[in-house]
Amino acid sequence: MGRTALALGSGRPGRTEELSASDKLRVLYSHRFVFTRDNLPLLTIGLMSGQKRVDLTADDGLLVLPDGEDGPAVRAGSSWTVTVEEPTPASLRFFTVVARLDLGSDAAASEERVWRARGLDTKLFETGVVFGIKGDVIDSRELFLGVAPVASAAAAQQKADEIAKKYDLETFVHPDLVAQPRGRLVARDENGVEVKNEGILWFMPKQPEKTITVKDVAVGTGGSRVGAERHETRRYFGQVYVTLGWDGALTVVNAVPEDHLLAGLVPAEMFADAPLEALKAQAVAARTDLLAKIGTRHFGEPYLVCSSEHCQVYAGVGRETPRTTKAVRTTRGEVLLREPHAKAFDVFQ
Repeated sequence: MGRTALALGSGRPGRTEELSASDKLRVLYSHRFVFTRDNLPLLTIGLMSGQKRVDLTADDGLLVLPDGEDGPAVRAGSSWTVTVEEPTPASLRFFTVVARLDLGSDAAASEERVWRARGLDTKLFETGVVFGIKGDVIDSRELFLGVAPVASAAAAQQKADEIAKKYDLETFVHPDLVAQPRGRLVARDENGVEVKNEGILWFMPKQPEKTITVKDVAVGTGGSRVGAERHETRRYFGQVYVTLGWDGALTVVNAVPEDHLLAGLVPAEMFADAPLEALKAQAVAARTDLLAKIGTRHFGEPYLVCSSEHCQVYAGVGRETPRTTKAVRTTRGEVLLREPHAKAFDVFQ
């Protein structure tokens, strides 16, 4: 296993300004990466979902961006409340996954034939991501073979248990987003200014290096979802967008460049007075662990990873220290790879 610099400019997907409003919304429900102008991954972290109302503030005021960073901006107040009108939940199917296959494997077609011969509908799902590494391609993608789609997660789990017992194999349930949730988001500031947009509203500080405060973030054993133990007011770098979860209720997401995210994570994992080389090693490990999770979780949801123990505990701004931030910036673009490069992230999954 070696340490390699991640060439973030290599083979990256389209930048945000190349996407239409509808494209941008579809990207959020996929596992497609978007990069910042500084060629850093823009990571989307689910903060909470299942909300009827979301309150956001910024000391120097907020910009409301119906079409994302490169669209028109509404310059108004510093405190905003977001609600949703006429919400419609997503349309979902849930498949039983009976096989995990290498991308491009000849086995995929034959496996599908086997299960179709058993009278079951099938579908192949591509998971994982691909990175450019200074001339090499690191590909963590694989295929899930799903069978026997049903309309609810509970029914799918029952079906998965039945198939596992009947054919003596391991199974699990995988969601398939048939249609995104719909609804009109409404944001109102303290002065009565109102902004409406279908499906999503973006917010960013008027001064880019400032933070956004999200009130009543649900935390605790309930994770990022409604029903958590307690609520806290938290601050976040980058942008915050409010969109719709599967249930048609509001979901809050922080879109933050990787360096700002790691600057808060590393001091939570190691004492800031540790030797600088140890902090740098921790920064590389944290970056690798975080990127290894992309494309493997929260399928069909409008973010890449969540802020709970399921993915990565993330409490926003407040834990940064100069020494750990230096370790993150010094190791920018460096990740740990298994040799050979293929399936480089397997060690972290």
